[in-house]
Amino acid sequence: MQEDGEEVPTREADVLERLRDAETKHEGLVANLANIGLPFIPVEIKSMRMLRTLNLRGNALTFLPTELCHSLRVLEVLNMSYNSVSYLPENVSALIMLRQLLLGHNELVELPDGLCKLPNLQELRLEKNRIENLPLTIGSLTGLEALYLAHNRITLMPPQSVHMTALATLDLTGNPVEAMPSRMRRLDNMNALLHSKQKRQALISRANNVRLSVKAAIMRDVMNPQQADR
Repeated sequence: MQEDGEEVPTREADVLERLRDAETKHEGLVANLANIGLPFIPVEIKSMRMLRTLNLRGNALTFLPTELCHSLRVLEVLNMSYNSVSYLPENVSALIMLRQLLLGHNELVELPDGLCKLPNLQELRLEKNRIENLPLTIGSLTGLEALYLAHNRITLMPPQSVHMTALATLDLTGNPVEAMPSRMRRLDNMNALLHSKQKRQALISRANNVRLSVKAAIMRDVMNPQQADR
């Protein structure tokens, strides 16, 4: 296909170019396949067994393949946010080195127990999905430090969640939560307070910028009255 005398790169060509970059520029450790409209994960990824970071953000993916979990045993960061993922396989637990799992802005309704068997997981982002229930085994994520669940349909934070002793950040904004352990409630309240403080600081900063702009304009008018009259 031609446009203005130049070849328009296809999705396949873009994928192959990015995979070559992963091998040549990042020594097979980082693969960036974000925002190229992928409907599925390229099979070539399975052979990149030393991959540490896989960025699949902003595509059209609907699931995480079972075979991929078996292949990428040393993967540490997986970003599948802003897709249409509705299914995670039970053997996601095979990604034993995973530290960050980013699944925000997808179509997940439920989570497999295997997700709670990731011993090195530190950050789990699941905001803006359709999750109604959390696995009762979620307390097994004892190394988890940050859990983002904003804008789902969660009504209950399982009592077992108190075993997530490393958890320092919990965001349940926009969920119809009816019951949760007191420690989880404190963490959620702390997060809400932090965000409200940040919003206030942002408003104050914008107000200060406006005031400084107005002051600068007034000073220009005072120093150059003739120009101001034009």
